[in-house]
Amino acid sequence: MKNIVFDVGMVLVNFRWPDYMRDKGFDEPTIKELGEKMICSSIWDELDLGISDEADLILQLKEKLSSYEHELDLFWSDLERLVEEYEYAGPLISRLKQEGYNVYLLSNYPKGMYEVHWKKFTFINNIDGFVVSSLEKMVKPDPQIYQLLLDRYQLEASDTVFIDDRAVNIEAARNLGITGILFEDYQLLLTEFNKLNILKF
Repeated sequence: MKNIVFDVGMVLVNFRWPDYMRDKGFDEPTIKELGEKMICSSIWDELDLGISDEADLILQLKEKLSSYEHELDLFWSDLERLVEEYEYAGPLISRLKQEGYNVYLLSNYPKGMYEVHWKKFTFINNIDGFVVSSLEKMVKPDPQIYQLLLDRYQLEASDTVFIDDRAVNIEAARNLGITGILFEDYQLLLTEFNKLNILKF
């Protein structure tokens, strides 16, 4: 294996939306409702896809969830603390680079959040390349976004490992001949790396 490809959210960084809402004083029923009707909604999927104007999509959310107008204003006013880099992320990627691997990112990520978050990730300067859904107007598990990564950086699928926290995204990668690792936690990831002789701990 030569190329290690990571998803970002819930693999390298914590998408901490419940705690973010708690930080802003939302009660638990509100957090549950917004989780179901915003975070897990088709409108959020559209944010990842990046075809529609983000401001219009946020307005749609406010119209759909009009009883939560104040909470939504709070949510969208301060996105920097919505994610938090996992402590292991920077050291892991540094170690992979030291061992001679190429490291890439393949992530479904809204454009506005990408612009706020990615510049502060400590690991970003060790990355050899990335594909972000909202910039490319395609999302995982669409096979085209995996193929775009392979073509853009001239990668061979057989030399490439992809780590993601969603089984459907792993399956799509495997269908293209990429080795897939379903991310459950950091220690299990290291176990899978050991099996593939990627890193020895």
